[in-house]
Amino acid sequence: MVIHAHHCRELMDFQLKVAERWLERAEKSLDDYAKFLFYFSGFNALFYLWSKINHVEGDSKEINNLLLKFDEATAKNILDQVNLSVVYFCNRGPVARMEKRTCNNPTSVSVTEGEKLKRELGDEGKTAKERLVALAQVIYLVRCNLIHGSRVPGDDPVTTGICLEPLRVFLKESIEYTRKMSTQPLDTDKGI
Repeated sequence: MVIHAHHCRELMDFQLKVAERWLERAEKSLDDYAKFLFYFSGFNALFYLWSKINHVEGDSKEINNLLLKFDEATAKNILDQVNLSVVYFCNRGPVARMEKRTCNNPTSVSVTEGEKLKRELGDEGKTAKERLVALAQVIYLVRCNLIHGSRVPGDDPVTTGICLEPLRVFLKESIEYTRKMSTQPLDTDKGI
């Protein structure tokens, strides 16, 4: 199904303004945790938009849906810009998924997903787009741990800080891509 941009113009304009306002707020903040949340909120505004255009549901799938729209050269450029973060996540232990904790097992965590993402991020045989998605999913795990109360500011300031540049670049590139696409027909069957 082809959806022309004018059918989504109002939602696109609104989500772009939201994303730009979060970007502006993040750039002014002196608090790394606030910056993290502001950058992620702006990025969220745009992956939400594209999920509505492409009929994708679930945060992880929505993030992938947007980032996989970037061409290979753009993905490589992003990875080059945020290489410090790539190296950091490839060299540290895997980010754990922490929502499996229960009353009977309050410290239960799973590193299975984090280990898989770490391998994909460090695998030079993967495409830049695949590695970009892996980086975004690692950062999404960090976000889930913060948002869902598994971590608090101060638990891991290095990891939170190292996420800032990728989030800033994801948001800026997503704004640019969305602006560009807002003037073109959107083929929702092809995921464009």
